[in-house]
Formats: sequence, C-alpha cells, structure tokens
Amino acid sequence: MNKIIMLALIVLLSFGCKTKSGGGKDEVIVHLLSDPDKLLPYSSTSADATSLERFLFQKLIDWDYDKNEFVGVLAVDRPKISPYKNGLVLEYEIRPEAKWDNGTDITGYDVAFSFKAVLNPKTSCEQLRPYFDFLDKIEIDSLNPKKFKVYSNQSYILVEEYSGYWVLPEYHYDPNKMMRKFTLEQMNTREKRELLRSDKDMLAFADAFNSQKFMREKEGVVGSGPYEFSEWVTGSKLTFKKKKNWWGRNASSEYIKNYAQVSTLKFKVINDWNTTTTAIKGGELDCIKSIEFKAFNELKNDERFLKNYEKHTPSTDQYVYIGLNQSNSILKELKVRQALAHAIDKEQIIQTLLYGLGQSMESMVHPTKKYYNKNLKKFQFDLDLSNKILDEAGWKDSDGDGFRDKVINGKKTNLVLEYKYNSGNDTRKNIGLIFKENLKKIGVDLNIVAKEWTVFLDDLKAHNFEVYCGAWVGDPNVEDPKQIWHSESIKGGSNYVNYGDPESDKMIDAIRANLDEKSRDAQYIQFQEKVHNELPYIFLYAPLERMAFHKRFTNARPYTVRPGYDLSLWKLVK
Repeated sequence: MNKIIMLALIVLLSFGCKTKSGGGKDEVIVHLLSDPDKLLPYSSTSADATSLERFLFQKLIDWDYDKNEFVGVLAVDRPKISPYKNGLVLEYEIRPEAKWDNGTDITGYDVAFSFKAVLNPKTSCEQLRPYFDFLDKIEIDSLNPKKFKVYSNQSYILVEEYSGYWVLPEYHYDPNKMMRKFTLEQMNTREKRELLRSDKDMLAFADAFNSQKFMREKEGVVGSGPYEFSEWVTGSKLTFKKKKNWWGRNASSEYIKNYAQVSTLKFKVINDWNTTTTAIKGGELDCIKSIEFKAFNELKNDERFLKNYEKHTPSTDQYVYIGLNQSNSILKELKVRQALAHAIDKEQIIQTLLYGLGQSMESMVHPTKKYYNKNLKKFQFDLDLSNKILDEAGWKDSDGDGFRDKVINGKKTNLVLEYKYNSGNDTRKNIGLIFKENLKKIGVDLNIVAKEWTVFLDDLKAHNFEVYCGAWVGDPNVEDPKQIWHSESIKGGSNYVNYGDPESDKMIDAIRANLDEKSRDAQYIQFQEKVHNELPYIFLYAPLERMAFHKRFTNARPYTVRPGYDLSLWKLVK
C-alpha cells in the first residue's frame, strides 16, 4: 500500500464511522478532491471555495435553486431598478433582523465597504474587478442605513447579480475603517484606482485583507451565514459548525429560516479516487460530486453503494477544455493550434473516459443555452490533416528523431510541448495520455506534468504553462465573457491563455452593455465564432455531473446549478 493511500485511510478514520443503514451523527460529510484555495469570497478562485463560502457568507440576493430565479437573502427582496443617466440605479433594503455575529446591524455601510475591498487596486480580487466596472457610487439613507441605492454608470447585463453580491462585515475586515476615507467615485475607473495604488491607507488595508488570517484562520473568517468556520487541516479536512444565535432564525422569510438543518458540515479532502471509492462503498461519505467517471460507472452495479446512496447525473453548466498559451513561441502560430485541435479525438474521450456521460462542444457557451453557436465547424479528429497543416507551416523532422522541428528567430526549435493538469484528476491525466499518443503520430512530443491544485492555479495565473487541461463552471444567469476573454483580464483576471485583440475586446464590451436579449444573443454567437477561429482553447466536452447522496438524509436533491446540491436544506432521516 503506498503512502498516499495509507494517509487517506488515516484521514477517513479520523472522521469516525456510520452504519450502512443510515442515521448516525447530526453532520454531513462532503468529499473534496483538493483544498479550497482560500475562504474569502472576493479573493478565492476555485469552484470548491465558492461552494464552501456560501455557508459562511451571504449575498444581498442569491439564486433560489427551486424557483430558478434571484430572491432576497440579506435584502428584503430583489432591488427596484430604474434609469440613471447612461446606466441604472438599484434600490435595496436589508432585512431589519439581519445582524452580524457581534449583534450589530448589517447595513449599507457594509455593502459600500465590500465594494471598496474589491476595487482596492492592491487586494487580491483582480479576477472579480471586471464584474464591478459598472459601479459609480452608493448612497446610504442617513435615517435608515439599511436602505441604500447603488448607481451604475452603464447598462450592464449582470448589474443586479453583482450589485447584490457578497457582503462582508466592515467591523471585522476593516476595524479602523481605513476604506471609509475613500468614496466609490474615487475608485470607479481603472485610471482612478491606479492613482491610489501607492496610497498608504490603501496599502495598509490590502496587506491585512490579503493576509492568511482572513483567508484560512478560524478567528479571521467571519460572515453572516448560518455556519461558523471551525477547523482547517490542510490536505485533510475542513469543519463548519452551526451558529447558536444566527440572525436567520428570526427571519420573516421561510427561505432563510430553512437554512442550516444539520449541526455540522465536514469537508473531507481525499485526492485519491481509489481511497474515495472505498470510502463510498463503506458509507463513510454523505455527499460526493464529480465522481471519477470510471468509479461512477462501477459503483452503479455495487450493492453496498445502491443500498446507501441515491445517484444523480444532472446536467451542469460546465465545460472542459485544453488551454493553449498564446504567448508561447510555438503556440502563437495558428497553424500549430489547428493541427493540435485536429489531433484530439473528443468522441474517444467521451466514450472511453466519460462512459458516454458528456457531449462534445466547440464553444465556451454551454450547448444547452439558446445562444450556443450550433453552426461552428467542428475540428474533426484527422491526423492526416494535422500532418498536412504542420508540413505547410514548415515544421519538419530535420534530424530524423521522429519529432518535428523548425528554425524560429535563427534557432532550431523542437516541437515539444508541456501539458499540465491538477494532480488527482485522473480524467485530465488520461486526456493528456490520449493526446500524447495522437501527437506522437504527427511528430509532436507532449510531456505530461501533474501539479498540486494550488500550485496549478498559481501557474495558470502567472501564465507559467504551455498547454493545460482545465474547466469552467458557469451560472444560470447570462454570461459576462470579460473575466476569461478580455485582454484587460490577462493581468490579474482569468485570461490565462493571453487571448485578445481590440476587435474581441470591443465585442465583449458590446455584449456586457446590451440589455436586449435577442440582439445580445446574436453578439454572443458572433463572438463564439471569432474565438473558435482563433483557437486559444480546444473545447472538449460538457460533462454530466456524477453525484451520490447518502440515504440517511431527506431533502437531498440534485440541481443543475453549481455545486449541484444545497446542504443547508438536508435533514437527517428520523
């Protein structure tokens, strides 16, 4: 038995046992493949972090999984929206019973602080700033600070969602109120923020806000959610405990009151699917998502699994892709990217690795959305065509070693690329192996490198890669392409592949400002065509989710919205 599996088994034992028939402790044990990168909703970048943060923090409005629409959470209701100059004004009122853990009211001043924390040019919130470009100013009612107006300087498709985003307690994250020295008007453009980059108060606040204390320490992670952060053992587990005096217990909304039925949420990190499958068969986990395809296929015939769990395969707004670094001297050649795209067999991947639980795609828009461009020409698997394209581009095997080369800037360059993926993700590993085998047939060498999740993310943010396998998970609302595809998002955003030019930026800006659904859909379709032709990504497939929920709980329902479940509503079977 190797050391990794032995360590994982020790982790399992540390969580205690349950009987296979259900019942047991008043806790939900959730599987995680890796640690979240942090627990601060404006700074975290991983999907796992977001799924955990919703139990600790709250938004003004959030998506109701059952109604499939936004509802008021901290806010009494969705905002009243009316015209304002070239933009909009959104009027909010926070619930009168909404309070922080220290007993003070949640007010518009906390909302204003949260906006400023994002816009501070030195905080680690770069990936989110594009979504807050609309902010102009905020006006807080002097007689009732629970009432306030958010002013948007533009028509923006996600203005409601992001004006109603996460609210952080000012008293905790900015006890000296340093950010109150600045108004939103001083921070509402990139140019204005650059002028504040060296301001001593901006720097002092950012240094504290970016610290480990506020991202992973028990005393530092504080929000208005129904659970409090209790423990984080890196590589092992995270524990959340239900608050004893949570404000939501006194809420007038049944939607709020029904939160947090279970006393404890435990998130168990197991980075090995063999160990995870053993834990599932033993009934040691309550909630497992994104189960490795092979394991899921085998579990569906396992009697112990079927006795303990309900399995689900809902659609999910997710896609898997291969990212190609446009700044790389080899990959900046479009013909090389085209040759690579024709050298990967998507159907083979779907049938052999996904066991049919997915569909191929050619765009960043999920195939279930009505503005998915169905007319995009597929990059068919065709190694003869890949060979032809590389020949035309001047890549030849000049030294007879079986791999192509070419003189670039006076220097012989071998057609060798490095493929990175996050360790523990066997599907991405196997995609790389299939890709490597096909590329070898056309004279391209591919080295496969696994990286621990946080290191993998850091490499992507630093553009320290050539080729990588990744995935994006969307939301049910309309999509804003700026974070991933705009050139402004190359530095600090999620445009890891260095994509973009003035034309694509202009197309993105137009989509963001267009509130007319019909014409905006046409713009989405046009933008997809441009990205498809320029190939910064090789889009692979949209997978079905693979989840298992323990039968000892009721109200454990699957959803298409990430993370695919709502633990706050789960109840023990009596």
